[in-house]
Amino acid sequence: MGEQMVYENRRRGSMEKVEYDDESGRGSVDKISFSDERRRHSMDQMDRFDETEKYNKPNAFYKREKIMLIVGICCTVAAVAMLIVFGVVYTSKHWPTRLYWGTTCRVVDSKFTALDITCGCPGIDCRGYYPCLEVHVDYNDRYNQPRYAAELYHDYEHMYDSKKQAPGGSGTFHYNCAWHWCDANKEVNTDKIKEWQDEYGIRGSEYPCYYNPEDFNKVVIYKVTDAVAINVMIWPGLLLVAGIILIVFAIRRRVCL
Repeated sequence: MGEQMVYENRRRGSMEKVEYDDESGRGSVDKISFSDERRRHSMDQMDRFDETEKYNKPNAFYKREKIMLIVGICCTVAAVAMLIVFGVVYTSKHWPTRLYWGTTCRVVDSKFTALDITCGCPGIDCRGYYPCLEVHVDYNDRYNQPRYAAELYHDYEHMYDSKKQAPGGSGTFHYNCAWHWCDANKEVNTDKIKEWQDEYGIRGSEYPCYYNPEDFNKVVIYKVTDAVAINVMIWPGLLLVAGIILIVFAIRRRVCL
């Protein structure tokens, strides 16, 4: 077979490849469209893009899933902290008074005791003294039965904070102090307690209160209601669930990568 001559002719978006045989003089023409060339070029680019995506997948995790993981951890830690704080501050006070019934109290007696009460004021080795104010009220229970001269307290904490020590450490005494304020300055404590007396200890005044159905002699002005206890616990609980979901989702995305 003789030698073949090959040349290319380009015109109007096509390429001709012509082969001639020296002996026969016959030739063949192959036409290759430029569109086929572009298609092959696009496919090569897609292959390179896929390789790049495989290489960049770990980086995508550190940009998105890592942020999601950090947010989830922060939400979880914050929710746990709030549940602990709110559980101590609100739930511990709500549980003992959860069965208390609401009623209307009328003040029948308000007086200061003879001895001052010691207390620990803010500061290092700080001791203070305040006068003990006792208040008694009348009310009707849920069966409309009258109850007389019940001991009034500001809240549950003051109700069971009744054993106090007299000045000089001579011993402990049981006082039904309705409310107290503890500062190093006794005059400040006295003024604060008198302000409270003007609001809740005026004879004949009436206001809402709560009584203990197991001990009708105990009455409080304030208690943590069911609605408050539920609200302070449900929102941190939802935040905790959201944080856990974010953490699980971020980890699953990382495994899928």
